[in-house]
Amino acid sequence: MTLIKTLCALLLMLCCITVLAATKPIGGDFTLTDHHGETFELKQQRGKVVVMFFGYTWCPMVCPESLSHMAQVLRELEDKADQVKVVFITVDPERDTVEKLSQYVPYFNPNLIGLTGSAEATKQVADAYRARFTIKKKHATDDRYAVDHSADIYVLDRGGKVASIIPFGMPAQHILKVVSSVLEEGSAEAQAVKVSKVIPVKPPAKKLAFETLEKVTVEVAVPLVTFRPVDLNGQSFDLSAHIGKPLLINFWASWCPPCRAELPALNKAWAALKDDGVEMLAVNVGENKDAINAFLEDYPIDFPVLMDEAGDSMAQWKIKGMPTTIMLNASGEVVYHIAGERAWDSEGVLSQIRSLSQ
Repeated sequence: MTLIKTLCALLLMLCCITVLAATKPIGGDFTLTDHHGETFELKQQRGKVVVMFFGYTWCPMVCPESLSHMAQVLRELEDKADQVKVVFITVDPERDTVEKLSQYVPYFNPNLIGLTGSAEATKQVADAYRARFTIKKKHATDDRYAVDHSADIYVLDRGGKVASIIPFGMPAQHILKVVSSVLEEGSAEAQAVKVSKVIPVKPPAKKLAFETLEKVTVEVAVPLVTFRPVDLNGQSFDLSAHIGKPLLINFWASWCPPCRAELPALNKAWAALKDDGVEMLAVNVGENKDAINAFLEDYPIDFPVLMDEAGDSMAQWKIKGMPTTIMLNASGEVVYHIAGERAWDSEGVLSQIRSLSQ
């Protein structure tokens, strides 16, 4: 009888522990390192609304889209923007160093804050907010791995408590409405707090997909003839002069790891295609001449490099992340609109590009 009572007591304790764990509120204070190398303590942000989300710099689509939305929210908050802190927490601290984040995060908006820390500290913060992530290394030395991660946006009130969790995919205007509500009222009751859902952001699982181009119909906002990037000497470059030949335009940035990773393949593709009547251009988005030239010293590009310092191409060409490559046929029609890295020097891709000349 005593043994049965003891077992019942243990079961009751386990049930209580389980219930307490399940009802533990989402969130909590943490300490990480920001992209300036300074200590960032959440508790020091009391009095401000904090908007935070998890991601990593190699993320091809989800994170750039979220960061772009956050940049838009800060712009539209105008004089209230100084009451809001927007925080991007990397789930890939092995690659996302302070230096890497300092190149990546400010590109979207100088007031965004990138945070990193040890693997243990990162997991503790993610667990506290019930965010999930899985590093998809194929082997111990794999340095081009993807990370599956939850992509919800957490809005913390002025007291540091989670007031709302916004699921990934909501437009910037919706995020702005929620943040404004928390600023004004301290809560956003219409937004239910729930456990994050994992958003797969890994590259194509099959090698075949990486070595092929998927045709996508994209309605470009402006005709090709009105898109006028400049060359590294500041001279306007007339893209319309290239109509009549297949044209590959690669949009890239120096802070973008996948952009750097695919450059050798693009150079090899240029060597293989330049005698086949195919034109290739590399358009840098958002950076100035000095930054581009410094980058090219370490990562040379063999085909023409152009600049779009104002970033107009992002809206004009429906670009949501870097790198993005657009291919036009000889008539100037968009045939391929490719987001993310590709094996441009593979036989499959080269064959598809050459077919545009036929």
